[in-house]
Amino acid sequence: MSVQHIIGQIAMICAQLIAVAFTITVRKRLHLKLEESWEGRPGCIKGAECLPVRRFLHSESLLIVILCVLLFLQIILLIASTVVCEHRSHAERRKLLEQHEEEEDDY
Repeated sequence: MSVQHIIGQIAMICAQLIAVAFTITVRKRLHLKLEESWEGRPGCIKGAECLPVRRFLHSESLLIVILCVLLFLQIILLIASTVVCEHRSHAERRKLLEQHEEEEDDY
């Protein structure tokens, strides 16, 4: 695990945050446009709930949930990578100190 790997994970988290934010902010406008475009079509009685629009909202809600779950998993992966990277760095430092002490003992 390197710093580049962790930076890549942070970039992925930022991209996922942007995707979630975009989906949530555009949702209302898309919902209104869909209602306007489906008005008067079969399955969309005026004053009643439109089935295609309801399906769209359901699938969009599912998309938001999936994006949030993936974001959560990405954050867990970032934390785990950081811990592993720090642990390896500490182990390498300790190993170098031991080698340095052995070299000093040889002199």
